[in-house]
Amino acid sequence: MATTIMQNGYRFSGMMGCGGVSEYQGFLTSKAEVKDWVDSGSFGPFLESVDFDSGEIAFVYTHTHTGSGSDDPDVRIGIQEEGILDVQWYDKSRSCFQTADLCFRHLAVAICLNPNVIKSIHTHGLQVKTHTFVVGGVTDEASAFVALRGLDELKSKTDEELKALTFLTIGNADNERVLQALPYLPKLEALSTIGIHWTTKTLAFLSKAATLKKLRVGGRYWAEPNNFGYNDLETLVPLVNLESLNMSYTSIDGNKGDSCMVGNDTDDETGDENAHKPTREQKLSREFARGMRTILKFPKLRKLTLGTQMYPKGAKFLTMHPTLTAIHGVTRLSYEVAEILASSRLSKQITSLDFKYVQHNQMAGPIIAQIAKFSNLIHLGMRDFGRALNDTAMKELAPLVNLKELYIPDSSIASNGLRSLRHLPNIHVLSLGYCRNIVGGLESIQHLNLTHLDLRSIRGLRTEHLLPVLRVSPNLIDLNLRYAEGIDANALAKEVRLLQKLEFLNVLSISNASEALEGIGAKEYYEDQPFSKGSTADGQQETYDSDDDSGDSGDSGDSGDSDDWDDSDYSNDDD
Repeated sequence: MATTIMQNGYRFSGMMGCGGVSEYQGFLTSKAEVKDWVDSGSFGPFLESVDFDSGEIAFVYTHTHTGSGSDDPDVRIGIQEEGILDVQWYDKSRSCFQTADLCFRHLAVAICLNPNVIKSIHTHGLQVKTHTFVVGGVTDEASAFVALRGLDELKSKTDEELKALTFLTIGNADNERVLQALPYLPKLEALSTIGIHWTTKTLAFLSKAATLKKLRVGGRYWAEPNNFGYNDLETLVPLVNLESLNMSYTSIDGNKGDSCMVGNDTDDETGDENAHKPTREQKLSREFARGMRTILKFPKLRKLTLGTQMYPKGAKFLTMHPTLTAIHGVTRLSYEVAEILASSRLSKQITSLDFKYVQHNQMAGPIIAQIAKFSNLIHLGMRDFGRALNDTAMKELAPLVNLKELYIPDSSIASNGLRSLRHLPNIHVLSLGYCRNIVGGLESIQHLNLTHLDLRSIRGLRTEHLLPVLRVSPNLIDLNLRYAEGIDANALAKEVRLLQKLEFLNVLSISNASEALEGIGAKEYYEDQPFSKGSTADGQQETYDSDDDSGDSGDSGDSGDSDDWDDSDYSNDDD
């Protein structure tokens, strides 16, 4: 740590490594709360080296720097103008040499402030989005709107536009003040929080946003997961209007102290701490059960996105929920859990299921046979099942005649497996990305009235296989051929009339595709996901990017029914 720099109104104690803290996050807080905020204890030197004067507060900001191995990120601190402290991240390396490999450095800056002198802090530079942190709490509508305008996306919004907000994303922002401002947004229905490190105070602020219907408290798959734990659900029980809750990419370690997701070693039945020493799996199972018991206290909840494994005891609690219609983000699905769900009221109640992986050493066929008991299922995602989902297992889908959306990317099904889709006539959204065993066989899906078709990275696919499907799919609006390198763009262009209704098209890596298909008018996209973010496939996008970096968190229009941020990222990066 650098030697403490003392200036008028602030004291800077340098920059340090900061493992275990979410990227792009800032807090104005007290010295005591710095300890609560940091998991790893990496702010210990700051706490030891700086004696807070009476009335001083701390400003703590973390930044995950992504760059060349020769980069030397640092921070400049100074008074920009009266009352404004400028915090600029920069690369102080003088080397012109750049390594090819990206390096990720979790860095942080900690500053003592005199709130009578410093009224706001301006952060910027490198990958840090420009943001202004205002010193002082939120006490009324005026101060709430000042806090909200600290977000770049909202800085030009009028009072009336802020009052009309229905959707908001909080990421690299003055999280505490923005959370305090939420009750002053009377129409806010959907909130996405990205990578926030939760404390007792910030969770309490969140629980006061009574109008919320959709909430995401998770992190992002490429960043450090945040520390929201199952026990923290109890704090959110006042959100009685909540209809959709996403807990993906939360840390299995939970908050510090009593809020720890993994819990302690007390035996549930006897209360004896020394009764036994539970395994990690037993701890996780216990905490999952506690979390699902709390889920029952959300009376209007319809969609739950977990991003974690389900355990039998917790699954039994979940079957008691009276309004739940969608369970997403379940990993390592086991036969025992599938049977518990399928044998309950949920088999009639659930219309949307989304899983990733099956339990190790279990067969997909018997698990899918249990899933097939959900007679009203409309959306089904079985992602990254790999070798477990094969042609034989696909036959178990036959009872799901009401199914409209099927996501089975990265499975081992081949052309014969597609024949099972002949029994599912209502499918209009089909994701077969990374099913590399498919070579031809698309005649088995010609009976479907497709609106969305994902054929990513099926390198054995040829133009002659695809054209018959296009000829019988007049309503197709989204076609993904990313890395389907067997497609001949020039041959496809000769049938351009078949593509005129397309609204979205992904032809990344197909030779000459952009030029050959230039005249069709479809919007090109390049992301490794089944369909375009702008697509209307019932909002079932598979990536968090849709609200992480869109810059549209200040949209004051109707949030609609889109669940773009509700589902886990199942993209593949092995191209």
